[in-house]
Parts: sequence; structure tokens; C-alpha cells
Amino acid sequence: MIGQIERGAVEIEGGGSLGSGAHQEGTEEFLTVFSGELAVEIKGETYTLRAGDSLRFKADRPHSYRNEGAELVRVSMAIYYSG
Repeated sequence: MIGQIERGAVEIEGGGSLGSGAHQEGTEEFLTVFSGELAVEIKGETYTLRAGDSLRFKADRPHSYRNEGAELVRVSMAIYYSG
């Protein structure tokens, strides 16, 4: 089976956060930040992304997103489910 891709946009207010449990095994997530500063935590490690930054990671483990500043964070998200 060819995998499926879910696409969307996420906005997080200043100081806000969003958590996600683990997706099915083999799932990958691709993020691109368009505005603001976003902290992404995966397996206890934090990655800080600013406008223009992108991140790809294995999303089959719990992960979370946190707006590190006062400015609204706008993020493009694509999730690849390997099937």
C-alpha cells in the first residue's frame, strides 16, 4: 500500500501549546514555520524553529509544539502515514 499524506495549517497563540500522542509506526511529520518561534519537543529533545525553518521527524512517538514568544505562530504541517 502506498502511504497517505495529511496536510494542514496550525496557528498557536503566544505562550500556547499543542500536544500529540504517537502516530502509527512509520509515520513522519514535516513542519515549516511561516511566522513566530516554535519549540517542538520529541523524546525529551527540544528543537526551536523560526520563520523559514523546517523540520522532519518520526511522529510515531509523543511530541508537542509550544509557542515560545508573543507573536502568533503559523505552521504548515504534512503528516505521512506509511501505510
